[in-house]
Amino acid sequence: MEYKEIKFNKTVKSLYNAIIKLVAENHVKDITIEMILQEAEVAKQTFYNYFEDKYALINYVYYHDTKHIWPDLAKSKEVHMQKCAEMLTCLQTKASYYQKVLEYEGQNSFADFYRHYGYNYWKNCLINFYGKEFYDAQLEHSIFIFNRGCAEGTIEWLRNGAVGITPAEKSEIAYNTFPEALKKMIDAPDKEPYIV
Repeated sequence: MEYKEIKFNKTVKSLYNAIIKLVAENHVKDITIEMILQEAEVAKQTFYNYFEDKYALINYVYYHDTKHIWPDLAKSKEVHMQKCAEMLTCLQTKASYYQKVLEYEGQNSFADFYRHYGYNYWKNCLINFYGKEFYDAQLEHSIFIFNRGCAEGTIEWLRNGAVGITPAEKSEIAYNTFPEALKKMIDAPDKEPYIV
């Protein structure tokens, strides 16, 4: 199930709030489905109607908090800088949550989710803008390296409490490291944004 199919109804809001509370009080690996069910006051089957496991719920917090930002990231340089800073501010607001979820590394970790989410976004933006035939191995590699650098920089920033550099400064650094094809796409007028 894709996150965009999940409506933020009363049940999902209860699960969202439950995982934030449980992460604040426990190590991610120690959180069980039973703990989530008890905290959210939902039945096991109800949980699985929305999420495949606790990691999907943990990652959903990021998706829910930032989904309104992603469609605008590729509009123009100015909008990108503003929206990227807004996304980083959103992460900074929940820095303690992200510090805790980033303690867990392994299968289904937030770090892996975060790395893949950004990569897939930029890849699909470029394919949507240039066409599939333009998206070759060299461009894919440059997007992978760019995204990996941005993701790792943000992950370390969050692990360190999201201090030392402002979201606006991080946004500018990210833009300055864009591959040329990405800069051309963002600076092009009258394009349709890729919707996550």
